[in-house]
Amino acid sequence: MQPDRRLNGRPNRQYLSGGEANTGPIGHGLPTDTAIAGQVDGADFRTFVLTGDGEMQGSNREAAMTAGQRGLRNLTVIIDRTRL
Repeated sequence: MQPDRRLNGRPNRQYLSGGEANTGPIGHGLPTDTAIAGQVDGADFRTFVLTGDGEMQGSNREAAMTAGQRGLRNLTVIIDRTRL
């Protein structure tokens, strides 16, 4: 959370290799549907999502339920359990 750092709160795909979307603490990292697109296209890539436990409500919760319902095996979600 320091200025001019690669992970300064909202990862920027221009400065962080492998990033597909600029997201942040607004609860829209998981619903970006990259994993679903890969499943539909038959692609062999994996999608990794880093999120905090405080974001696991609303649209992120719904996206997680959709991922389970669709059986997305190319999606890995890592949750930082800060208890905030």
